[in-house]
Formats: sequence, structure tokens, C-alpha cells
Amino acid sequence: MSDKDLQPLNTFTKGKYVFTGNLQERLLTDNPVPVIWADGLRMHLSDGKQVGDSGQFPVSDLILKSSVFLEDDGRKLEAHKLYTWPANLGITKDWTAAKTSFLQEFVLNFPIEIITVHPEQGLTWKFITPEQFKKFPENFEAKSAFKDFFANPETYFFLRRPLQDPK
Repeated sequence: MSDKDLQPLNTFTKGKYVFTGNLQERLLTDNPVPVIWADGLRMHLSDGKQVGDSGQFPVSDLILKSSVFLEDDGRKLEAHKLYTWPANLGITKDWTAAKTSFLQEFVLNFPIEIITVHPEQGLTWKFITPEQFKKFPENFEAKSAFKDFFANPETYFFLRRPLQDPK
């Protein structure tokens, strides 16, 4: 995926995602804590039609205090408890490093599904299998860099849910 193919997508929607890399920290004007973004592929409903697109997504939103991670057995976990908190809770750089480490190890290249999106309540998400991500519905429309993946899904290798749980 080249940078010209990626468009910043400021919000998540319900759908399936794989974040493929290029983690970047960005500071927002109203928040001293960096937001971590990553390149990714997304399949979602748009204007009543299933589409696939690519972009840059604020992956640190997955592990906000208000976000929820769903276990395979249906248990709900506060997503901010998935990663190891830094020893010094007052240092923003340490928080960002802890989040980045978690995202690199347990989120990049693992297909996930975002089940609910609530601006005030965060995201609810879970891991899915590579096969679930590579299953395209009828009348599926591929846009941007997703077109290559849609045409050649067998050449893309995604990881399965981590054997060592992120807890």
C-alpha cells in the first residue's frame, strides 16, 4: 500500500479491519496525549452496500478506557486493561510506548471486527480469523488499495488471534 492510496479516516465504523503497519503518533490540538494511527484495510457497510477500502485509522482508540474487548466466550473486558501500564503513570512518553508496544504485538496484522461504535462510549471489538476477513459478500465493492487485496487475497498473510492472550 502506498501513502498516496491511504486516506485519513478519522472515525471507525462497524466492520472488519486489519491494520497493516506504519504506526504513527499524532498530537491533537485539544489533547496532550498522542493518538496512534496505523495503515489498514476495512470492510464495512456504506450507503447500504458492502465496501472495502484502506486508510489510516486511530488504532489507539481500540484501547481507550471507554472501549471494550470481547473474549471468545462473550466476556467483556475494559480494553485499556489489555496492555501493560507503565511504571511511572505520570509520563506521557511511557504511556505512548506501552500502547505502541501492545498494538505492534497484538493488533497489527490480526483481523478484528468492530461490533459497536459509540462516540462517548468507545468501541467494542474482538479478534476474528483470517478466513472471516477474507470472505467477501456478494456485490462487494473494493475501493482504493483494497482492490489489490480483493483481487489477490491468497497473497496476503494475516495472523490468528495471539496464542498468548494480551492480558
